[in-house]
Amino acid sequence: MSTALTLAANLRSIMAERGLSPDDLARGCALDLARVRAALLGEGLSTLAEIERLGGWLGMSIEDLLAEHDVMQPADLPDARAQWQQYWAYQLISELRLTPLRE
Repeated sequence: MSTALTLAANLRSIMAERGLSPDDLARGCALDLARVRAALLGEGLSTLAEIERLGGWLGMSIEDLLAEHDVMQPADLPDARAQWQQYWAYQLISELRLTPLRE
């Protein structure tokens, strides 16, 4: 998997686990929402400074954000947690794909 896709997968996983939206992440890291969305979709190229900001706000090292991890399947998780992860994943995808551009 490419570095951009690995970062995207790790960020989405962390966000689902913590119940964060792209807006929360952008505000917390003081990054432009469009840059956060691009990182979450594995599009574009995140700079080292942006990855450091993300890691700092999330309390994670750059190495952890860029390392490939085994993704847990919903069947591996307790029912309530699996439902929350599915809910936040759906919310994230909906927000990323369907949010109209703001003026």
